[in-house]
Amino acid sequence: MSAAFCSKCGKPVYPGGSFCGFCATPVAVANAPVDAGPDASGAQSTGSSDLESMARALGAITVRNFVVRQEGNVNQPRFVVTDPTDRLLFVLQNTNVQARLALEIGGRPRGTGGENFGAMSPTRTWSLVDGAGTPTATLAFQHGGSLGDATLDDISGSPLLRAHSDPQGFGGYSLTSSLPDGTPYIHSAGKINRGEQEYRDASGTPVARVHFPTVAARETIYVDLGGSGEPIGPVVLAFFVSRLEK
Repeated sequence: MSAAFCSKCGKPVYPGGSFCGFCATPVAVANAPVDAGPDASGAQSTGSSDLESMARALGAITVRNFVVRQEGNVNQPRFVVTDPTDRLLFVLQNTNVQARLALEIGGRPRGTGGENFGAMSPTRTWSLVDGAGTPTATLAFQHGGSLGDATLDDISGSPLLRAHSDPQGFGGYSLTSSLPDGTPYIHSAGKINRGEQEYRDASGTPVARVHFPTVAARETIYVDLGGSGEPIGPVVLAFFVSRLEK
């Protein structure tokens, strides 16, 4: 089969991608997910049973392509997560707006005595809620430049996923994440400002491509999954990475 090309920029689109890896323009609807079960491809599932259970509850277990789109305003920041057909899956909404605003005023938290811009921010907490508005999990993280730590907890407070990012040169980072028992989950290294990242599992197999286009008036993140692993982890980690530069 001949390679597909982006209708906007003309660059080749990698096999199975729903978005152009260069400009993030959506491509053919033929790549829309098919509800054929979590392991229809026969590939080994990655992640944990808890993450997979959450994905099922959110109706996302068979979705392979995601759009994370900013909505709301500075007083009520929120990001909606949909499939390529705009079907709502879940929402990430900020639960401590004041801490976020304090960091942005003067580039540092208020009342901290004038630390430099690289100082770690206050803990920022985002809740993950389903389409009905029911809280399902909490994502809490801190960052200073490209240095950051994040934990995804279920609604009872039990950890589901941990992540750490380290600076890697100008505009770059190295992301490592693990399950609560310490099992390696995802690794990625590169420059966010290149607009695309590839996430790999512990065996080095690519499991997701994430696009961070900067052309949209409102921030939008695109996530394409590979294989048949659970989807919530890569989507949440893509959101965490996008927050490192905010």
